[in-house]
Amino acid sequence: AVAYVFDGLTRFTPDAKVVSGLARAWDVSPDGITYTFHLRSGVKFHDGRSFSANNVVSSFQRVLDPATKGGRGWPLYPIKGAEDYAAGKAKSIAGLAATNDSTVVITLKEPFSIFPKLLAMPVTSIIPDNPAPDFGQKPIGTGPWKFVEWRRDDYLRFTQNPKYRDGAPKSDSFMARIIPEMSTATAEFEAGNVDVLNVPDEAGKSWLADPAKKKLLTSAPALRFWYVAMNTTRGPFTDVRVRQ
Repeated sequence: AVAYVFDGLTRFTPDAKVVSGLARAWDVSPDGITYTFHLRSGVKFHDGRSFSANNVVSSFQRVLDPATKGGRGWPLYPIKGAEDYAAGKAKSIAGLAATNDSTVVITLKEPFSIFPKLLAMPVTSIIPDNPAPDFGQKPIGTGPWKFVEWRRDDYLRFTQNPKYRDGAPKSDSFMARIIPEMSTATAEFEAGNVDVLNVPDEAGKSWLADPAKKKLLTSAPALRFWYVAMNTTRGPFTDVRVRQ
């Protein structure tokens, strides 16, 4: 749902390529340390406020602020001074600056070629300055959809952003329903009450064997990663030889 409401400086395409988002372009210094992002003009938040470089700085500061306690600011850690700021050791982020309303200059600790990909992560989405205390319940972004209503454990409703930079969505509105039981969600989809569903593997296999239902299925590559984490502070995993 983050991508419905918010934009980042960059974004992923469905085939996992990184393209421009709120940054129309960017330059990288020969040593791979300094990134200069040139921002789009005329972009507005859903509440009518104009987007500018200061919003990028304040959004990143908010993510890294120790008081936020989000714990997910790691995509910004390659920025010089970001970890010190997150740890409460610095009052500003040394490698982050808005040089004018349409330019953000980011200096890294060291060359990191995948940095633009990190800026496409949901946590680096750009929000307006001074968000309201209930911002988490009533989000405001620059994305293609405007938040309308959240009925807990039932649905989220959105309406189109007619001024979206890439053109307004083709539908006037949409509802994201919250259906915890997958069997119920599948039944609702089959009944025509849900238009799009991430079909579970077992249902998908049975539908593939049914010519009528097979027509309902489409597949696409998924952008995901899997890993196994070891707690290095407990049991045998405290021994580096075991981990090796």
